[in-house]
Amino acid sequence: MSFQDTYRLSVHAVITNDEQQVLQIRATYDGGQWGLPGGSLEPGETVHKALVRECMEELGCEVEACYLNFDGKVQSAAF
Repeated sequence: MSFQDTYRLSVHAVITNDEQQVLQIRATYDGGQWGLPGGSLEPGETVHKALVRECMEELGCEVEACYLNFDGKVQSAAF
């Protein structure tokens, strides 16, 4: 068996309040780790639409993507 590189584009929201506290959510999987709301893009979806959709799915509210920043490539193992 050989290793094959695969890439998945994802988005994550950094939502803050007036005190600059960051909203995090607790996963219902993987030991309940805390993280930012977000997920993978669906085929043909823009990053803006994916971010709005993921926040609706995970937070149950609409958000406006007012600032987007590419942070870089993250490599993780998928089994």
